[in-house]
Parts: sequence; C-alpha cells; structure tokens
Amino acid sequence: MPDKVKLAQLFEVEELEERVEFGKWTPIVKGGGTCTGDFSDCKVKAEVGVKIKF
Repeated sequence: MPDKVKLAQLFEVEELEERVEFGKWTPIVKGGGTCTGDFSDCKVKAEVGVKIKF
C-alpha cells in the first residue's frame, strides 16, 4: 500500500492545479520605483505572487 502522506501530497498538488486552471486564483503585484529621465538610475522594489481561493 502506498504511503498515505505521499497520496495526500499528490492530491494537494492536483487540487491546486485545478483551482488555477478554473480561475480560482488572483495575481498579487505590489511595489513601485523611481527612475531618472534617461533611465540611467532606476530603483524598483516589487513583490509578485498568487492568491489561491479555497
């Protein structure tokens, strides 16, 4: 009999894939930055992620 923990992990991955495939997720983008007029000095800080609805 396969390990119960391994089966649970496989189920979890499949469930997450279905939620992403059927649109139960939201992209998350936070941040900002500054640049000089000629773009020679740019400073940017950003966070990118995904929020999955359960």
